[in-house]
Amino acid sequence: MDLGMDNCMASLDDLKISKDEKNVRFKDVTVYYFPREQGFTSVPHEGGSTLGMSYGHTDSDTYSLADHAKIRKRSYHAALGDSAMEDEQFETDEINKLEDEDWYYSTKRLKSEHRLTPAQRRLLLRQSSLVNVDRSEADDCKDIRDSRRKSGCNCKHMCDPNTCACSLAGIECFVEDDSFPCRCSKPICKNPHGHYEYNPDKVQEHFTRTMEKLKN
Repeated sequence: MDLGMDNCMASLDDLKISKDEKNVRFKDVTVYYFPREQGFTSVPHEGGSTLGMSYGHTDSDTYSLADHAKIRKRSYHAALGDSAMEDEQFETDEINKLEDEDWYYSTKRLKSEHRLTPAQRRLLLRQSSLVNVDRSEADDCKDIRDSRRKSGCNCKHMCDPNTCACSLAGIECFVEDDSFPCRCSKPICKNPHGHYEYNPDKVQEHFTRTMEKLKN
């Protein structure tokens, strides 16, 4: 996996955007509104039913790019509970100061810090006039969450190729955060298929380099 990431990062050196190419310019933004329905397409972090939307939209609005940016930023601060933000603060020049990378990480943080509880999702479904909620979905999602917790090997520090679950499955050991899902350590892991540890700094570096290449 380290080699794959290195190759991916190295390939950025070959990424070139011709100065002669025509730029794409967007005139406005069309927003479509879909009725809320039970999802059946995702697995919530906690219990309960999932949220989804119908296949067909019921309404739409068209905004200029500047107005849509104001709405997005206003919604973001409203979700954070920042009631002190006034409309006049959402001027176009202020919107432009919001860098792509900052917006990416701020919205990512917003999503992770504002997960809906099972009760909140259930309330949203009721408010959308959904008469019958299929409660079997909650049981199915629980089974999936339980199966995901069983990923990785249970080896402590060193992996024996003859007993390591990852080795026997023909895959490398993987450590994402604090001995999860695998509990082994890279220096003494004996899995012949390898051992990979998630490196957030390398991912951040890859993202930054990609953004710089695209901007240039």
